Amino acid sequence: MCGLAGGETARAAPPESVQAAEAGDDGASTSATSSDDDDSASSPESASYTLSEVITRAKTNEDLVEEFEAKREKAEWKKYRADWGAFPKVESRTTIAPVPADAEPTRLQENADEIANLDIGPVIDQDVQFLFPVYTFGRIRTLQKLASVGVDVAEFKRREAILNVLYQTKRAFYGLQLSRLFDGILEEGHAKVEAKLQEMKEARQFGTADFETRDFRELQIFSAEVDERRADNRKLADISSSGLTYLADLETERLDVGTFDEDAELPPLHDQDVYLEVARHHRPDLKQLNQALRAKHLQVDLKRQQFYPNVFVALKFGVSWSTESTALQPVCRKETPGGECDKVGDSDETGLFARPYKDPLNRLSVNVVGGLQWKFDFFNQYGQLQSTRAGLRELKAQKQRALGAMRFEIKEQYKTTQNHREKVEINRRRLEAARRWRDQVGFAVQKMDAKELRDAVEPIRKYYEARAKYLRARYDYLVARASLAQKIGVEWLSLVHPNGTVRSGPPPELSGKSFGFDDERGEEAETTERPDNSGRSDNDE
Repeated sequence: MCGLAGGETARAAPPESVQAAEAGDDGASTSATSSDDDDSASSPESASYTLSEVITRAKTNEDLVEEFEAKREKAEWKKYRADWGAFPKVESRTTIAPVPADAEPTRLQENADEIANLDIGPVIDQDVQFLFPVYTFGRIRTLQKLASVGVDVAEFKRREAILNVLYQTKRAFYGLQLSRLFDGILEEGHAKVEAKLQEMKEARQFGTADFETRDFRELQIFSAEVDERRADNRKLADISSSGLTYLADLETERLDVGTFDEDAELPPLHDQDVYLEVARHHRPDLKQLNQALRAKHLQVDLKRQQFYPNVFVALKFGVSWSTESTALQPVCRKETPGGECDKVGDSDETGLFARPYKDPLNRLSVNVVGGLQWKFDFFNQYGQLQSTRAGLRELKAQKQRALGAMRFEIKEQYKTTQNHREKVEINRRRLEAARRWRDQVGFAVQKMDAKELRDAVEPIRKYYEARAKYLRARYDYLVARASLAQKIGVEWLSLVHPNGTVRSGPPPELSGKSFGFDDERGEEAETTERPDNSGRSDNDE
Protein backbone atom coordinates (compact mmCIF):
# COMPACT_ATOMS: atom_id res chain seq x y z
CA MET A 1 0.00 0.00 0.00
CA CYS A 2 2.72 2.42 0.97
CA GLY A 3 4.81 1.76 -2.07
CA LEU A 4 1.78 2.25 -4.29
CA ALA A 5 1.06 5.53 -2.61
CA GLY A 6 4.42 6.97 -3.45
CA GLY A 7 4.41 5.72 -7.02
CA GLU A 8 0.89 6.79 -7.96
CA THR A 9 0.98 10.15 -6.27
CA ALA A 10 3.33 11.40 -8.93
CA ARG A 11 0.70 10.49 -11.51
CA ALA A 12 -1.81 12.74 -9.86
CA ALA A 13 -1.00 15.44 -12.42
CA PRO A 14 -0.26 13.56 -15.68
CA PRO A 15 1.01 15.27 -18.80
CA GLU A 16 -2.51 15.53 -20.18
CA SER A 17 -3.78 17.44 -17.19
CA VAL A 18 -3.59 21.19 -17.46
CA GLN A 19 -3.21 23.35 -14.41
CA ALA A 20 -4.16 26.97 -14.52
CA ALA A 21 -2.22 28.55 -11.70
CA GLU A 22 0.81 30.81 -11.85
CA ALA A 23 2.69 32.72 -9.19
CA GLY A 24 4.01 35.42 -11.50
CA ASP A 25 5.03 36.35 -15.04
CA ASP A 26 8.46 34.77 -14.67
CA GLY A 27 6.94 31.28 -14.47
CA ALA A 28 8.26 30.47 -10.99
CA SER A 29 6.31 27.71 -9.28
CA THR A 30 3.89 28.56 -6.51
CA SER A 31 3.94 26.72 -3.22
CA ALA A 32 0.30 27.49 -2.51
CA THR A 33 -1.76 24.71 -1.03
CA SER A 34 -5.47 24.15 -0.70
CA SER A 35 -7.50 25.63 2.10
CA ASP A 36 -7.85 22.14 3.54
CA ASP A 37 -4.08 21.86 3.77
CA ASP A 38 -3.84 25.27 5.42
CA ASP A 39 -6.39 24.17 7.98
CA SER A 40 -4.49 20.92 8.46
CA ALA A 41 -1.25 22.77 9.08
CA SER A 42 -2.87 24.96 11.71
CA SER A 43 -4.85 22.14 13.30
CA PRO A 44 -3.66 20.90 16.70
CA GLU A 45 -3.80 17.37 15.26
CA SER A 46 -1.39 18.11 12.41
CA ALA A 47 2.35 17.58 12.66
CA SER A 48 5.30 18.86 10.68
CA TYR A 49 8.10 16.48 9.66
CA THR A 50 11.26 16.80 7.62
CA LEU A 51 12.70 13.99 5.54
CA SER A 52 15.44 13.48 8.12
CA GLU A 53 12.91 13.09 10.94
CA VAL A 54 10.75 10.69 8.98
CA ILE A 55 13.76 8.54 8.02
CA THR A 56 14.95 8.42 11.62
CA ARG A 57 11.52 7.36 12.87
CA ALA A 58 11.21 4.73 10.14
CA LYS A 59 14.58 3.20 11.10
CA THR A 60 13.58 3.09 14.77
CA ASN A 61 10.03 1.85 14.24
CA GLU A 62 9.28 -0.15 17.38
CA ASP A 63 7.68 -3.07 15.55
CA LEU A 64 10.53 -3.33 13.07
CA VAL A 65 13.19 -3.06 15.74
CA GLU A 66 11.48 -5.54 18.06
CA GLU A 67 11.08 -8.16 15.33
CA PHE A 68 14.72 -8.21 14.33
CA GLU A 69 16.02 -7.78 17.85
CA ALA A 70 14.12 -10.96 18.70
CA LYS A 71 15.62 -12.76 15.69
CA ARG A 72 19.09 -11.64 16.60
CA GLU A 73 18.60 -12.63 20.24
CA LYS A 74 17.43 -16.06 19.11
CA ALA A 75 20.58 -16.50 17.03
CA GLU A 76 22.79 -15.27 19.87
CA TRP A 77 21.28 -17.78 22.29
CA LYS A 78 22.08 -20.53 19.80
CA LYS A 79 25.64 -19.28 19.77
CA TYR A 80 25.58 -19.24 23.57
CA ARG A 81 24.65 -22.91 23.57
CA ALA A 82 27.43 -23.74 21.14
CA ASP A 83 30.00 -21.77 23.14
CA TRP A 84 29.20 -23.84 26.23
CA GLY A 85 29.41 -27.09 24.30
CA ALA A 86 32.74 -27.98 25.91
CA PHE A 87 31.45 -27.38 29.42
CA PRO A 88 31.05 -30.55 31.57
CA LYS A 89 27.67 -32.20 31.32
CA VAL A 90 25.89 -33.30 34.46
CA GLU A 91 23.57 -36.29 34.36
CA SER A 92 21.49 -37.27 37.38
CA ARG A 93 19.19 -40.25 37.94
CA THR A 94 16.97 -40.68 41.00
CA THR A 95 14.74 -43.71 41.55
CA ILE A 96 12.51 -44.99 44.33
CA ALA A 97 11.17 -48.53 44.33
CA PRO A 98 9.71 -51.14 46.71
CA VAL A 99 11.96 -54.00 47.85
CA PRO A 100 11.05 -57.10 49.91
CA ALA A 101 12.33 -57.50 53.44
CA ASP A 102 15.47 -59.69 53.69
CA ALA A 103 15.72 -59.79 49.92
CA GLU A 104 17.50 -62.87 48.64
CA PRO A 105 18.78 -62.44 45.06
CA THR A 106 18.92 -66.24 44.51
CA ARG A 107 15.51 -67.06 45.94
CA LEU A 108 12.87 -65.35 43.86
CA GLN A 109 9.97 -67.33 45.33
CA GLU A 110 10.68 -66.10 48.83
CA ASN A 111 10.98 -62.52 47.58
CA ALA A 112 7.63 -62.83 45.83
CA ASP A 113 6.03 -64.07 49.03
CA GLU A 114 7.41 -61.07 50.92
CA ILE A 115 5.98 -58.70 48.36
CA ALA A 116 2.61 -60.47 48.40
CA ASN A 117 2.50 -60.10 52.16
CA LEU A 118 3.38 -56.40 51.80
CA ASP A 119 6.48 -57.00 53.82
CA ILE A 120 8.33 -54.41 51.76
CA GLY A 121 10.16 -51.15 52.12
CA PRO A 122 11.40 -48.38 49.82
CA VAL A 123 14.84 -48.19 48.29
CA ILE A 124 16.12 -44.79 47.08
CA ASP A 125 18.86 -44.79 44.46
CA GLN A 126 20.77 -41.70 43.34
CA ASP A 127 23.44 -41.54 40.63
CA VAL A 128 25.24 -38.39 39.44
CA GLN A 129 27.68 -38.33 36.54
CA PHE A 130 29.95 -35.44 35.47
CA LEU A 131 31.03 -35.92 31.86
CA PHE A 132 34.02 -33.88 30.63
CA PRO A 133 34.50 -33.76 26.82
CA VAL A 134 38.19 -34.21 26.08
CA TYR A 135 38.31 -34.30 22.29
CA THR A 136 35.43 -34.22 19.78
CA PHE A 137 37.37 -34.09 16.49
CA GLY A 138 36.23 -30.48 15.88
CA ARG A 139 32.48 -30.89 16.46
CA ILE A 140 32.22 -28.18 19.10
CA ARG A 141 34.30 -25.70 17.09
CA THR A 142 32.18 -26.37 13.99
CA LEU A 143 28.95 -25.84 15.93
CA GLN A 144 30.31 -22.54 17.28
CA LYS A 145 31.08 -21.33 13.77
CA LEU A 146 27.63 -22.36 12.56
CA ALA A 147 26.05 -20.41 15.41
CA SER A 148 28.15 -17.34 14.53
CA VAL A 149 26.89 -17.58 10.96
CA GLY A 150 23.34 -17.48 12.31
CA VAL A 151 24.05 -14.26 14.22
CA ASP A 152 25.51 -12.65 11.08
CA VAL A 153 22.55 -13.71 8.96
CA ALA A 154 20.12 -12.22 11.49
CA GLU A 155 21.97 -8.91 11.26
CA PHE A 156 21.96 -8.98 7.44
CA LYS A 157 18.21 -9.64 7.42
CA ARG A 158 17.68 -6.67 9.72
CA ARG A 159 19.77 -4.51 7.40
CA GLU A 160 17.79 -5.71 4.38
CA ALA A 161 14.49 -4.86 6.07
CA ILE A 162 15.73 -1.38 7.01
CA LEU A 163 16.83 -0.66 3.44
CA ASN A 164 13.41 -1.69 2.16
CA VAL A 165 11.63 0.50 4.73
CA LEU A 166 13.84 3.46 3.85
CA TYR A 167 13.08 3.09 0.16
CA GLN A 168 9.33 2.93 0.80
CA THR A 169 9.55 5.91 3.17
CA LYS A 170 11.45 8.08 0.69
CA ARG A 171 9.03 7.23 -2.09
CA ALA A 172 5.99 8.03 0.06
CA PHE A 173 7.58 11.26 1.34
CA TYR A 174 8.49 12.54 -2.13
CA GLY A 175 5.09 11.47 -3.44
CA LEU A 176 3.24 13.31 -0.67
CA GLN A 177 5.28 16.44 -1.29
CA LEU A 178 4.59 16.31 -5.02
CA SER A 179 0.88 15.66 -4.56
CA ARG A 180 0.63 18.67 -2.23
CA LEU A 181 2.35 20.83 -4.85
CA PHE A 182 0.02 19.58 -7.58
CA ASP A 183 -2.93 20.09 -5.28
CA GLY A 184 -2.13 23.77 -4.87
CA ILE A 185 -1.70 24.22 -8.62
CA LEU A 186 -4.94 22.40 -9.41
CA GLU A 187 -6.95 24.27 -6.79
CA GLU A 188 -5.83 27.63 -8.10
CA GLY A 189 -6.39 26.53 -11.67
CA HIS A 190 -9.87 25.32 -10.81
CA ALA A 191 -10.74 28.70 -9.34
CA LYS A 192 -9.56 30.60 -12.43
CA VAL A 193 -11.33 28.30 -14.89
CA GLU A 194 -14.59 28.48 -12.93
CA ALA A 195 -14.35 32.24 -12.79
CA LYS A 196 -13.88 32.41 -16.57
CA LEU A 197 -16.80 30.04 -17.17
CA GLN A 198 -19.02 32.19 -14.97
CA GLU A 199 -17.95 35.27 -16.89
CA MET A 200 -18.78 33.58 -20.20
CA LYS A 201 -22.19 32.45 -18.91
CA GLU A 202 -23.06 35.99 -17.86
CA ALA A 203 -21.92 37.33 -21.23
CA ARG A 204 -24.27 34.91 -23.01
CA GLN A 205 -27.18 35.90 -20.79
CA PHE A 206 -26.72 39.59 -21.51
CA GLY A 207 -26.01 39.02 -25.21
CA THR A 208 -22.48 40.39 -25.09
CA ALA A 209 -20.68 37.11 -25.82
CA ASP A 210 -17.82 37.46 -28.31
CA PHE A 211 -16.76 33.79 -28.33
CA GLU A 212 -17.91 30.69 -30.16
CA THR A 213 -19.96 27.93 -28.52
CA ARG A 214 -17.19 25.47 -29.36
CA ASP A 215 -14.73 27.47 -27.25
CA PHE A 216 -17.21 27.51 -24.37
CA ARG A 217 -17.66 23.71 -24.53
CA GLU A 218 -13.91 23.12 -24.71
CA LEU A 219 -13.43 25.19 -21.57
CA GLN A 220 -16.17 23.19 -19.81
CA ILE A 221 -14.43 19.94 -20.75
CA PHE A 222 -11.16 21.40 -19.55
CA SER A 223 -12.79 22.33 -16.23
CA ALA A 224 -14.06 18.74 -15.81
CA GLU A 225 -10.55 17.39 -16.46
CA VAL A 226 -9.13 19.66 -13.76
CA ASP A 227 -11.81 18.53 -11.29
CA GLU A 228 -11.07 14.88 -12.05
CA ARG A 229 -7.35 15.43 -11.45
CA ARG A 230 -8.13 17.21 -8.19
CA ALA A 231 -10.15 14.24 -6.93
CA ASP A 232 -7.48 11.70 -7.93
CA ASN A 233 -4.72 13.82 -6.43
CA ARG A 234 -6.53 14.17 -3.10
CA LYS A 235 -7.12 10.42 -2.89
CA LEU A 236 -3.52 9.56 -3.64
CA ALA A 237 -2.25 12.20 -1.23
CA ASP A 238 -4.33 10.56 1.50
CA ILE A 239 -2.90 7.14 0.63
CA SER A 240 0.64 8.51 0.68
CA SER A 241 0.00 10.16 4.03
CA SER A 242 -1.40 6.92 5.48
CA GLY A 243 1.55 4.94 4.16
CA LEU A 244 4.04 7.41 5.62
CA THR A 245 2.24 7.30 8.95
CA TYR A 246 2.47 3.51 8.99
CA LEU A 247 6.13 3.32 7.94
CA ALA A 248 7.40 5.99 10.32
CA ASP A 249 4.97 5.13 13.13
CA LEU A 250 3.57 8.67 13.26
CA GLU A 251 0.72 9.70 15.53
CA THR A 252 -1.41 11.45 12.91
CA GLU A 253 -2.06 11.27 9.18
CA ARG A 254 -2.40 15.05 8.88
CA LEU A 255 1.20 15.69 7.95
CA ASP A 256 3.06 18.80 6.87
CA VAL A 257 6.07 17.57 4.89
CA GLY A 258 7.09 20.83 3.25
CA THR A 259 7.13 21.68 -0.44
CA PHE A 260 8.57 19.63 -3.26
CA ASP A 261 11.68 21.55 -4.31
CA GLU A 262 11.62 21.71 -8.10
CA ASP A 263 14.71 23.91 -8.33
CA ALA A 264 17.04 21.99 -5.99
CA GLU A 265 20.35 20.62 -7.23
CA LEU A 266 19.94 17.11 -8.58
CA PRO A 267 22.31 14.48 -7.14
CA PRO A 268 24.86 13.15 -9.64
CA LEU A 269 24.95 9.62 -11.02
CA HIS A 270 28.29 7.78 -11.21
CA ASP A 271 29.36 5.07 -13.63
CA GLN A 272 27.52 1.78 -13.52
CA ASP A 273 30.63 -0.18 -12.50
CA VAL A 274 30.90 1.90 -9.32
CA TYR A 275 27.51 0.71 -8.11
CA LEU A 276 28.19 -2.88 -9.11
CA GLU A 277 31.37 -2.79 -7.01
CA VAL A 278 29.52 -1.31 -4.02
CA ALA A 279 26.82 -3.97 -4.30
CA ARG A 280 29.43 -6.75 -4.05
CA HIS A 281 30.38 -5.57 -0.57
CA HIS A 282 27.21 -4.01 0.85
CA ARG A 283 24.16 -5.81 -0.51
CA PRO A 284 22.63 -7.73 2.44
CA ASP A 285 21.17 -10.65 0.49
CA LEU A 286 24.53 -11.23 -1.20
CA LYS A 287 26.15 -11.36 2.24
CA GLN A 288 23.46 -13.82 3.29
CA LEU A 289 24.33 -15.99 0.29
CA ASN A 290 27.99 -15.98 1.29
CA GLN A 291 27.07 -16.93 4.85
CA ALA A 292 24.71 -19.65 3.64
CA LEU A 293 27.53 -21.12 1.55
CA ARG A 294 29.88 -20.96 4.54
CA ALA A 295 27.26 -22.66 6.71
CA LYS A 296 26.86 -25.44 4.15
CA HIS A 297 30.63 -26.01 4.16
CA LEU A 298 30.52 -26.24 7.95
CA GLN A 299 27.63 -28.69 7.77
CA VAL A 300 29.69 -30.91 5.47
CA ASP A 301 32.52 -30.77 8.04
CA LEU A 302 30.07 -31.66 10.81
CA LYS A 303 28.70 -34.66 8.92
CA ARG A 304 32.24 -35.85 8.29
CA GLN A 305 33.07 -35.49 11.97
CA GLN A 306 30.16 -37.75 12.90
CA PHE A 307 32.29 -40.74 11.84
CA TYR A 308 34.66 -40.09 14.76
CA PRO A 309 34.02 -40.72 18.45
CA ASN A 310 33.83 -38.32 21.35
CA VAL A 311 36.62 -38.84 23.87
CA PHE A 312 35.45 -38.10 27.40
CA VAL A 313 36.28 -38.48 31.10
CA ALA A 314 33.46 -39.02 33.58
CA LEU A 315 33.21 -38.75 37.34
CA LYS A 316 30.40 -40.84 38.82
CA PHE A 317 28.85 -40.67 42.29
CA GLY A 318 26.31 -43.24 43.47
CA VAL A 319 24.36 -43.69 46.69
CA SER A 320 21.53 -46.04 47.66
CA TRP A 321 19.56 -46.38 50.90
CA SER A 322 16.67 -48.59 51.99
CA THR A 323 14.68 -49.32 55.14
CA GLU A 324 15.15 -53.01 54.43
CA SER A 325 18.30 -55.13 54.44
CA THR A 326 19.53 -57.78 52.08
CA ALA A 327 19.35 -61.33 53.46
CA LEU A 328 22.48 -62.90 54.82
CA GLN A 329 24.43 -64.82 52.23
CA PRO A 330 25.93 -68.34 52.83
CA VAL A 331 29.69 -68.45 52.97
CA CYS A 332 32.11 -71.29 52.45
CA ARG A 333 34.87 -72.16 54.91
CA LYS A 334 37.95 -73.71 53.34
CA GLU A 335 40.99 -75.04 55.10
CA THR A 336 43.24 -74.18 52.18
CA PRO A 337 42.80 -71.81 49.25
CA GLY A 338 41.22 -73.70 46.39
CA GLY A 339 40.20 -76.57 48.63
CA GLU A 340 36.77 -77.96 49.33
CA CYS A 341 34.28 -76.38 51.66
CA ASP A 342 33.75 -77.94 55.07
CA LYS A 343 30.41 -79.70 55.38
CA VAL A 344 28.20 -80.03 58.40
CA GLY A 345 26.48 -83.35 58.60
CA ASP A 346 24.83 -84.62 55.45
CA SER A 347 23.98 -81.10 54.30
CA ASP A 348 25.78 -79.25 51.55
CA GLU A 349 25.56 -76.14 53.70
CA THR A 350 28.36 -75.03 55.92
CA GLY A 351 25.99 -73.32 58.30
CA LEU A 352 27.96 -70.05 57.98
CA PHE A 353 26.23 -66.82 56.87
CA ALA A 354 27.39 -63.19 56.45
CA ARG A 355 26.22 -59.92 54.99
CA PRO A 356 26.94 -59.53 51.25
CA TYR A 357 30.23 -57.92 50.28
CA LYS A 358 28.34 -55.32 48.19
CA ASP A 359 24.89 -54.55 49.50
CA PRO A 360 22.76 -53.39 46.52
CA LEU A 361 20.29 -51.66 48.85
CA ASN A 362 22.80 -49.65 50.85
CA ARG A 363 25.82 -48.44 48.94
CA LEU A 364 28.13 -45.50 48.32
CA SER A 365 30.36 -45.45 45.24
CA VAL A 366 32.76 -43.04 43.50
CA ASN A 367 34.22 -43.87 40.09
CA VAL A 368 36.42 -42.08 37.57
CA VAL A 369 36.17 -43.44 34.04
CA GLY A 370 37.41 -42.58 30.61
CA GLY A 371 35.84 -43.67 27.37
CA LEU A 372 34.79 -43.20 23.77
CA GLN A 373 31.27 -42.24 22.79
CA TRP A 374 30.81 -43.71 19.35
CA LYS A 375 27.80 -44.06 17.12
CA PHE A 376 28.02 -46.93 14.64
CA ASP A 377 25.56 -46.10 11.86
CA PHE A 378 27.86 -46.03 8.87
CA PHE A 379 25.37 -46.26 5.99
CA ASN A 380 23.01 -43.64 7.40
CA GLN A 381 25.89 -41.28 8.24
CA TYR A 382 27.47 -41.77 4.82
CA GLY A 383 24.14 -40.98 3.15
CA GLN A 384 23.79 -37.80 5.21
CA LEU A 385 27.31 -36.72 4.28
CA GLN A 386 26.75 -37.22 0.56
CA SER A 387 23.36 -35.49 0.75
CA THR A 388 24.95 -32.46 2.42
CA ARG A 389 27.70 -32.37 -0.22
CA ALA A 390 25.07 -32.42 -2.97
CA GLY A 391 23.28 -29.55 -1.20
CA LEU A 392 26.57 -27.64 -1.21
CA ARG A 393 26.92 -28.08 -4.97
CA GLU A 394 23.33 -26.96 -5.41
CA LEU A 395 23.88 -23.86 -3.29
CA LYS A 396 27.03 -22.93 -5.23
CA ALA A 397 25.08 -23.11 -8.48
CA GLN A 398 22.25 -21.06 -6.97
CA LYS A 399 24.72 -18.44 -5.80
CA GLN A 400 26.16 -18.03 -9.29
CA ARG A 401 22.67 -17.65 -10.73
CA ALA A 402 21.76 -15.19 -7.99
CA LEU A 403 24.88 -13.14 -8.69
CA GLY A 404 23.94 -12.93 -12.35
CA ALA A 405 20.38 -11.95 -11.46
CA MET A 406 21.64 -9.28 -9.05
CA ARG A 407 23.96 -7.78 -11.64
CA PHE A 408 21.13 -7.69 -14.16
CA GLU A 409 18.78 -6.13 -11.58
CA ILE A 410 21.27 -3.40 -10.73
CA LYS A 411 22.09 -2.71 -14.38
CA GLU A 412 18.39 -2.47 -15.20
CA GLN A 413 17.75 -0.08 -12.32
CA TYR A 414 20.82 1.95 -13.24
CA LYS A 415 19.55 2.35 -16.82
CA THR A 416 16.14 3.35 -15.47
CA THR A 417 17.70 5.95 -13.18
CA GLN A 418 19.92 7.24 -15.98
CA ASN A 419 16.88 7.49 -18.25
CA HIS A 420 14.97 9.54 -15.67
CA ARG A 421 17.97 11.83 -15.29
CA GLU A 422 18.00 12.45 -19.03
CA LYS A 423 14.26 13.10 -18.99
CA VAL A 424 14.76 15.79 -16.35
CA GLU A 425 17.03 17.71 -18.73
CA ILE A 426 14.73 17.09 -21.71
CA ASN A 427 11.69 18.32 -19.83
CA ARG A 428 13.64 21.28 -18.54
CA ARG A 429 14.13 22.38 -22.16
CA ARG A 430 10.47 21.68 -22.88
CA LEU A 431 9.46 23.85 -19.91
CA GLU A 432 11.69 26.73 -21.04
CA ALA A 433 10.19 26.63 -24.55
CA ALA A 434 6.63 26.50 -23.18
CA ARG A 435 7.40 29.39 -20.82
CA ARG A 436 8.64 31.54 -23.71
CA TRP A 437 5.50 30.75 -25.74
CA ARG A 438 3.31 31.65 -22.82
CA ASP A 439 5.17 34.92 -22.29
CA GLN A 440 4.76 35.81 -25.96
CA VAL A 441 0.99 35.64 -25.63
CA GLY A 442 1.14 38.28 -22.92
CA PHE A 443 -0.73 39.20 -19.82
CA ALA A 444 -4.09 39.38 -21.60
CA VAL A 445 -3.87 35.73 -22.64
CA GLN A 446 -3.08 34.66 -19.09
CA LYS A 447 -6.23 36.47 -17.96
CA MET A 448 -8.16 34.80 -20.82
CA ASP A 449 -9.26 38.17 -22.23
CA ALA A 450 -8.32 37.47 -25.84
CA LYS A 451 -11.10 37.34 -28.40
CA GLU A 452 -10.03 33.85 -29.52
CA LEU A 453 -10.39 31.75 -26.38
CA ARG A 454 -8.37 28.95 -27.93
CA ASP A 455 -5.42 31.30 -28.20
CA ALA A 456 -5.77 32.00 -24.50
CA VAL A 457 -5.99 28.37 -23.33
CA GLU A 458 -3.47 26.59 -25.54
CA PRO A 459 -0.24 28.38 -24.41
CA ILE A 460 -1.17 27.91 -20.75
CA ARG A 461 -2.10 24.27 -21.39
CA LYS A 462 1.27 23.59 -22.98
CA TYR A 463 3.16 25.43 -20.27
CA TYR A 464 1.59 23.56 -17.38
CA GLU A 465 1.72 20.31 -19.28
CA ALA A 466 5.48 20.84 -19.64
CA ARG A 467 5.74 21.80 -15.99
CA ALA A 468 3.89 18.67 -14.90
CA LYS A 469 6.24 16.53 -17.00
CA TYR A 470 9.24 18.27 -15.52
CA LEU A 471 8.06 17.77 -11.94
CA ARG A 472 7.19 14.16 -12.65
CA ALA A 473 10.65 13.59 -14.16
CA ARG A 474 12.35 14.98 -11.05
CA TYR A 475 10.19 12.82 -8.81
CA ASP A 476 10.90 9.71 -10.91
CA TYR A 477 14.63 10.39 -10.73
CA LEU A 478 14.60 10.73 -6.92
CA VAL A 479 12.56 7.55 -6.51
CA ALA A 480 14.79 5.67 -8.97
CA ARG A 481 17.86 6.73 -6.99
CA ALA A 482 16.22 5.49 -3.79
CA SER A 483 15.52 2.16 -5.49
CA LEU A 484 19.08 1.90 -6.80
CA ALA A 485 20.45 2.62 -3.31
CA GLN A 486 18.33 -0.20 -1.92
CA LYS A 487 19.50 -2.62 -4.61
CA ILE A 488 23.20 -1.97 -3.99
CA GLY A 489 22.78 -2.12 -0.21
CA VAL A 490 23.28 1.48 0.97
CA GLU A 491 20.88 3.90 2.61
CA TRP A 492 21.69 6.89 0.39
CA LEU A 493 23.12 6.81 -3.12
CA SER A 494 24.77 10.20 -2.59
CA LEU A 495 27.18 8.63 -0.06
CA VAL A 496 28.76 6.46 -2.76
CA HIS A 497 32.14 7.83 -3.79
CA PRO A 498 33.25 7.62 -7.45
CA ASN A 499 36.06 5.26 -6.41
CA GLY A 500 33.56 2.67 -5.11
CA THR A 501 33.73 3.37 -1.38
CA VAL A 502 30.87 4.53 0.82
CA ARG A 503 31.25 7.59 3.01
CA SER A 504 29.94 7.72 6.54
CA GLY A 505 27.88 10.54 8.03
CA PRO A 506 24.62 12.15 6.95
CA PRO A 507 23.87 12.37 3.22
CA PRO A 508 23.80 15.73 1.42
CA GLU A 509 19.99 15.43 1.08
CA LEU A 510 19.67 15.69 4.87
CA SER A 511 22.69 17.82 5.75
CA GLY A 512 22.14 20.50 3.10
CA LYS A 513 25.68 20.09 1.71
CA SER A 514 26.76 19.97 -1.90
CA PHE A 515 26.70 16.66 -3.75
CA GLY A 516 30.32 17.04 -4.83
CA PHE A 517 33.26 15.02 -3.48
CA ASP A 518 36.27 17.01 -2.36
CA ASP A 519 38.53 13.98 -1.97
CA GLU A 520 39.03 12.32 -5.31
CA ARG A 521 40.83 9.39 -3.69
CA GLY A 522 38.08 8.95 -1.13
CA GLU A 523 40.36 9.49 1.86
CA GLU A 524 37.37 10.42 4.02
CA ALA A 525 35.33 7.55 2.72
CA GLU A 526 34.40 4.59 4.80
CA THR A 527 36.44 1.50 3.99
CA THR A 528 34.43 -0.89 1.89
CA GLU A 529 33.65 -4.24 3.48
CA ARG A 530 34.95 -7.37 1.82
CA PRO A 531 33.04 -10.59 1.21
CA ASP A 532 33.47 -13.64 3.44
CA ASN A 533 35.79 -15.87 1.35
CA SER A 534 32.85 -16.68 -0.90
CA GLY A 535 31.31 -18.68 1.89
CA ARG A 536 34.13 -21.20 2.35
CA SER A 537 34.77 -22.98 5.62
CA ASP A 538 37.88 -22.29 7.68
CA ASN A 539 38.94 -25.89 7.11
CA ASP A 540 38.79 -25.62 3.31
CA GLU A 541 41.89 -24.94 1.32
